[in-house]
Amino acid sequence: MDTIDHASHPGASRRRFLAAGAAGAAVSAALPLLGQQVHASSTPAAAVTARPTAGDIELLRLAQLAETSARDLYEIGANAATDPVIATVMGVMVEHHRAYTEAFSALLGPEGASGRADVLMERFGLAFADAAQAPVAAAELEDALVATHTELIGALEETEGAELVASILVIEARHATVLKLLSGVEDIDAMLSTVVGPIDFVEENS
Repeated sequence: MDTIDHASHPGASRRRFLAAGAAGAAVSAALPLLGQQVHASSTPAAAVTARPTAGDIELLRLAQLAETSARDLYEIGANAATDPVIATVMGVMVEHHRAYTEAFSALLGPEGASGRADVLMERFGLAFADAAQAPVAAAELEDALVATHTELIGALEETEGAELVASILVIEARHATVLKLLSGVEDIDAMLSTVVGPIDFVEENS
């Protein structure tokens, strides 16, 4: 599921998730743009939410595996980086995806997933270990996460899980834009469009 019909994918949704003008930001603006994290405990107790159903839990476990894998891939990228800017961005990404993994753990408790999504490690592991390829691979990874979480929101039945996924999705859309800037992408439409499909979790959903 690496490619999709561009006309059918909600590429326009990316534009709703990005702050105005982010695409034109210089690389020097990358770190401020990455400055937001998600914390599940930040949801007010009075918020009207509904706990995940059994079906939601299975889907959220897959999302958690994806975020754990992203964290580990960025650790590989940070260790391999030779450019200090790329190394710093990779390190920031490690902390962001660690926070997302922990947010899923807080939501799911003992029903949370352990381990990683093998499909992601196999697809991106070698590229993240190559300093030249890592920024391009990272942008593709974030696009895949955005596409996956967008699809996931439509499949979830209750609001608590959907709210968490949506809050992560917004930031990962910004991640993708920053990484495309770092990769040398100059076309605005390319920066704002998701051209990869959702992650195929068939192996993890066994």
